[in-house]
Amino acid sequence: MKIHIFKGGYDRNFCYLVVDGNEAVLIDPFTDDKIDAKLKKLKLKYIINTHSDFDHTEGNEHYHSKFGGEIINSGNNLFFGKTKIKIIKTPGHTQDSICILIDKNLFTGDTLFVGKVGGTGSEQSAKQEYDSLHKLMELPEDIIVYPGHDYGVRPTSTIGREKKENPFLQRDFKDFLLLKRNWLQYKAERGIQ
Repeated sequence: MKIHIFKGGYDRNFCYLVVDGNEAVLIDPFTDDKIDAKLKKLKLKYIINTHSDFDHTEGNEHYHSKFGGEIINSGNNLFFGKTKIKIIKTPGHTQDSICILIDKNLFTGDTLFVGKVGGTGSEQSAKQEYDSLHKLMELPEDIIVYPGHDYGVRPTSTIGREKKENPFLQRDFKDFLLLKRNWLQYKAERGIQ
């Protein structure tokens, strides 16, 4: 299995092309000639969106019409090549947010970034996100985290590293919510970009 990472879209988005043999899965696509070039040599089985925000679905129709592939943003388990895809429901940033676990690789969309978490619009959605994040933290620590945007100090991380370094994951819900509400001040005090 091989993972190709593309950066672009509307706001430092990541798109991932996961390949097993000659079959491929495209995650959170934006249109890009480099992605087209890779797909010409492969059979696109699925286009999977971690959530329905436009910057994560913008390339759906382009790649579906050009290369086929079923468009997915929910469900349970899927297969491509000899590889299993596990869909994990992670509401919070949006109600339809999911994370995608492929082998030891977790594609987190806007649920979990490197050192940060996705935005939420209410206390209720923040609580959903808090619960979703703690569900992810139960996964093995060596699982590699591939976020939906390049917002962190590095493009990827691991569950273990996020447990230790992500300030949002070291708090109870009350402090999690307080940090969300005061994130700009927190960053300024610590010189975080």
